[in-house]
Amino acid sequence: MSERIIIRKATLKDLEAVKRIADVNRASIGFVLRAALIRNIERGWLLVAEEDEMVVGFANYRHRRDDQTTLYEICVAEEHRGNGVGRALLDRLITECQQMGKRYLRLKCPADNEANAFYSKLGFEQVGRERGKRRELIIWEKIITNLEKDLARGGSTLCVL
Repeated sequence: MSERIIIRKATLKDLEAVKRIADVNRASIGFVLRAALIRNIERGWLLVAEEDEMVVGFANYRHRRDDQTTLYEICVAEEHRGNGVGRALLDRLITECQQMGKRYLRLKCPADNEANAFYSKLGFEQVGRERGKRRELIIWEKIITNLEKDLARGGSTLCVL
């Protein structure tokens, strides 16, 4: 990953850039509602990856009231893929989940989407399948270890807030 990549919480100033990336990738991530992005920006549930002051990717999620976080979309502009941007977004989200005491990060991905290899590579486990509106979905889950316990055992985290 380029050292120029910054992962941070999105602001309303990022809305148009995030929506543009989402719209270009509609075939793979589905239609993303502007109102849903605004709501999650206001709640602090949208991360952006920024390079040279330009948004190049995002992760849209929700921390549920229980011990789970749901990842709705993660998307990196095509010209920035393969450089660790998606991994950096997930690392930051996982760190946030650890700090909040969440135990699971879950997502659904169309079975024919190449992103499934990405989730598998990053340690997500396939926990089920279900029929989506247009295609079959794979349900992925990552167990989130407790940050303090992991660090006490000599573990490390890739992303520090």
